[in-house]
Amino acid sequence: MWRKVGGLAAALLVAVTLAFAGPANAIVGGIPATEEYAFAGSVQLEHKGDPRWHSCGVTLITAWHALGSAHCHTNDEPGGSKTFRYDGHEGNRSDVAAEGPPIDWENPALFRVVFGSHDRHHGTEERRVARISKSPLWNKLKPGAVKGDLLLLTFDRLITTIRPAGLAMVDPRRPVREIGWGLHSVDDLGKGPVPRYLHEADAPGAVPTSRDCRGAEIGVDEICVLKGRDVNDRRKRSGYCFGDSGAGALQRGWDGWWYLVGTVSRGPDGPHGEPRCATDAVLSNPMFPGHTTWILGAIAQQAGASVRVAGLPETGAPGATHPAVLPDAA
Repeated sequence: MWRKVGGLAAALLVAVTLAFAGPANAIVGGIPATEEYAFAGSVQLEHKGDPRWHSCGVTLITAWHALGSAHCHTNDEPGGSKTFRYDGHEGNRSDVAAEGPPIDWENPALFRVVFGSHDRHHGTEERRVARISKSPLWNKLKPGAVKGDLLLLTFDRLITTIRPAGLAMVDPRRPVREIGWGLHSVDDLGKGPVPRYLHEADAPGAVPTSRDCRGAEIGVDEICVLKGRDVNDRRKRSGYCFGDSGAGALQRGWDGWWYLVGTVSRGPDGPHGEPRCATDAVLSNPMFPGHTTWILGAIAQQAGASVRVAGLPETGAPGATHPAVLPDAA
């Protein structure tokens, strides 16, 4: 969900909080997903009697792993904020007593991931999370040149029925496809689970930075994706909202397949600190050299063998594309 970061920016937090809106569009100004996007995952946990309460989005990148945002699984508050992520809203930590103990976001046993369907209640593949690995560059969204807002989720069993997304450097001249289960409007914040069905919107492209992205303290390892236009009302904006954290920004590759160019991190606050959606958004860049090295190193270490990820050579440096995306060993 979008929240304050150091008093300056709002982070799209897990907010199972990601989960807020009743029957409404996901992604502000978007439309129901028009393609399969089977690699798009919903991270879920049991909460308030709902076994499929949505937390964050992730993207399948190998048969064993999904890439998402580190802030989604961080217990202490990013940026030193006094607010907390709980129950779809922000408030003082003392409020938690009325709702029960806070969620341990760093405990993998609490979470499952659903893939393969636009309906997050009925995915074709469901896996328990066996391990949560955060980028060593993760700085909890404090002021600094590098933010490191990336994580890998490792599953308890591999997935062989879904082709993972590849990784690619964003082409700023081409549109960016945004997907997610996030809120339709800031007005839906705190009103229940996020939408059930995956939605999409198209952003016109990416820029090094913008007023919105500077307001969210964009790092050198991040990209700035421009807001789009509501398909039903061109006078309104489209873009990410609460519940879209960790979800993917995509561009189509030369081979016709979708490639992940960024994972949703955060956006700016309004001028008076109010939450905002459908702004230019800050996304983590998985092709930043420090991230590609960590991604392949972490996967290879867990697999006990060399690993191929579409868009990356086995050495970990960007520049090559491999059609195979499965670990060579379990």
